[in-house]
Amino acid sequence: MKSGRVIEQVRAATDRSAPALHQPHLVDAGSQEGNRLGVDGTPFFFINGHAISGGVGLAEFKELTDAALKEAAGPNMTLVPGQ
Repeated sequence: MKSGRVIEQVRAATDRSAPALHQPHLVDAGSQEGNRLGVDGTPFFFINGHAISGGVGLAEFKELTDAALKEAAGPNMTLVPGQ
């Protein structure tokens, strides 16, 4: 049965005893990189070099991403909604 196979795959992917999940050097490297970049919490986003730390509402997030897109496009470009 196909759904049984999917369930087995999900269980295997989330098995905390799986060897792939026991790589503390990867966790340490990620933590060090986050510290170097100034990441101070979750969620944390970089958009065109601008940091957004912590949870923000959808309207504010959209406003920030739209501003970053406009900045990246430059003064002579027009953004087309939905693209």
